[in-house]
Amino acid sequence: MRKPQIPNFSCYSSTA
Repeated sequence: MRKPQIPNFSCYSSTA
């Protein structure tokens, strides 16, 4: 999994 430059990566990845 790559590392996108977003502040809410934790929540975003979970809700993706």
